[in-house]
Amino acid sequence: MNNLLSLLSEIRNVEDKSSFNPLIAIGVGDKEPLHSRFIYELLNPEGSHRCGRTMLDLFLRMIGIDHFDSPIVSREKSANGRFIDIAIENKEQLVIIENKIWALDQPKQLYDYYQFGKNELGLIPTLIYLTPYGYKPSGESLCNINAKEVRCISYQKEIIDWLRMCQLECPNLATALEYYEELVRKVINRNVYMETILEKCFENTENAQAAINIYNALNGKNLLENSIILATIKRRLSAFLDDAEWIPVDECESDIYLEITEGERRLGNITIYGNYIDVERTPENKIASVNANAIQDDKLQAFIFDDEKLKKYMSEWIAKLKE
Repeated sequence: MNNLLSLLSEIRNVEDKSSFNPLIAIGVGDKEPLHSRFIYELLNPEGSHRCGRTMLDLFLRMIGIDHFDSPIVSREKSANGRFIDIAIENKEQLVIIENKIWALDQPKQLYDYYQFGKNELGLIPTLIYLTPYGYKPSGESLCNINAKEVRCISYQKEIIDWLRMCQLECPNLATALEYYEELVRKVINRNVYMETILEKCFENTENAQAAINIYNALNGKNLLENSIILATIKRRLSAFLDDAEWIPVDECESDIYLEITEGERRLGNITIYGNYIDVERTPENKIASVNANAIQDDKLQAFIFDDEKLKKYMSEWIAKLKE
């Protein structure tokens, strides 16, 4: 226990010396649609980057595709009621990129994409599942398709490696790509600040053992199962909530509703809804969800200890209701 307390004391003294980054400053954070939009822009040969298909070819070679004639790159491609984050296609090939930062899988999501490619386009798609650390998709998302049909890649390895190759091949974009790489590192906790903490964790065997014990205690843990953490979340949100559930929004006929039902708690889900007053709460009204199984999730950290992030997210959700 003394080793653990000593390590925590050292970590608290680590200073975040990150330099100014405009992407971080404007709050891009871990918002998946914005990351998908940026990656799409880099992959699109018709994008404003003026690098043609250079960055696309680097990406395709990275995932094992050497030839791809006349590529068409699209974002939010409609697929039988779903929307594919990024699609790369021609008459004979189809690559589908599903971007998951901290969001949970949706039921049959990858299965539906696979069936769309096969049945609607007559193509067997290459499914790319992009996550912070190369996680595998859930069985619920795969449904009946073989996990071998999915290539799992990560922001930590493949995306950062790809961004660095793009910097070399497209020097006119070097500064922008460096900013984005730094943002990615921050989102997945691999920036300079976190690397300094990592060094502290492994500078001696005692720290290493304490760090691994902390990791084992948190890794994959549904934090809502812990009554202290659950009470902390509810207590911290009480400043925003009315009647323990609703957040009345000024100048708007809508409210925000936080739901942690028993079923949601067991799954590790916190769901935030936005509704008109007295209207039935439905999935269509969901504003955001928080994955309590991923301690890296920015929103979860906001709910537990980060006041500034909590205020930022609440402001964003309220702004959505005022649109």
